[in-house]
Amino acid sequence: ALPIWAVCRGCIVIEAVSDVLYSLVARRPQEVPSAIPALLQCTSVYLDWIMWAGEHLPLLQRTGTKGGVDQAALCTGGVDAAVESARNFGRLLVELSKDKKRFSKYAAHTLLAFVVALDRHPRAWPALLKDEVVQGIYAVIDTCGKFELQQVHGLLTQSTRPLFQGLVEDFKRSYKYTGEA
Repeated sequence: ALPIWAVCRGCIVIEAVSDVLYSLVARRPQEVPSAIPALLQCTSVYLDWIMWAGEHLPLLQRTGTKGGVDQAALCTGGVDAAVESARNFGRLLVELSKDKKRFSKYAAHTLLAFVVALDRHPRAWPALLKDEVVQGIYAVIDTCGKFELQQVHGLLTQSTRPLFQGLVEDFKRSYKYTGEA
């Protein structure tokens, strides 16, 4: 088990990295098309971090003293940093998805990576982080056409297909515009 200070410091570092990635995509959109492959590699590592932070969120939320050390004071901002990182991940995906023409060929890979990460880290999906990431995932799903969604479904294993189908159903129910008011 990691000491709480290591978890907290990691959350703060990844929040800073997420700020840099989001700033690049949001403020330098003309440079994004040439950087999409590198950005997606970064988002893959970023996603692994969010899953790891999600698994350690109970540790970050602990209060009280342990060994005479005030755990809440030691981890000031750890939970907030994890939530902010998840929020920035979602915002990053939304920004990438805005250029549908260029991003659509990467959207299926992004969805596949997300569903596989969810399957690998089943405890890493607390509502606190899910609420922040889900809008970005919905934007990626919205970028995909029917072919890309079928491609993702075909590449998934039997254990990951229900996760993917649940995401797509939630997207259709709560995000996708259907033309009805």
